[in-house]
Amino acid sequence: MRIWKSNFPGSACGFAFLCDVLRDIDCNISIIMLPEYYDGYQLVDWGVLFPNKFFEFLPLERKMDHTEKIFYSDIWRRLKAENSTLRAIVNGKIMSVPENFYDCFILGSMPETDFVVASIYGAIINKFGLNLSDYWFLLRIEKMIHENKLKIVGEKYNHHFDVFGKIVRKV
Repeated sequence: MRIWKSNFPGSACGFAFLCDVLRDIDCNISIIMLPEYYDGYQLVDWGVLFPNKFFEFLPLERKMDHTEKIFYSDIWRRLKAENSTLRAIVNGKIMSVPENFYDCFILGSMPETDFVVASIYGAIINKFGLNLSDYWFLLRIEKMIHENKLKIVGEKYNHHFDVFGKIVRKV
């Protein structure tokens, strides 16, 4: 079995979950870890690459031994027991974190003037290098609007995510 792994929290959790599923199954597993940079760009997950580029990463493939599989299985069991709403990669480790964990990064990327919500996502990724899904980002922005931390003052464009094209400001 070949696993394409990254440090995106969803990928890391999925990998730990799979190790737990395979914990007592004797099988050959190899891993290809997404490098941090490729062709001058920072990579956050395999989904940012065109499928015709995947073969270039085959030389990075390595076999996973049983001890490593048990190690990640144990991580998944700990995370399951914590039963948290959100998990993040902190200092290279998967951790359970509070739901508002990313809020300080989101608020810290916002200008003091009116701005389009879509523009902040790129600023967060570029400024902090966070592996934050756009959907989670939008959920947190919506929560901040409902909590009156942000105020909608206009609309730049209609987008399939309701909040993405809104113009907002800090309250």
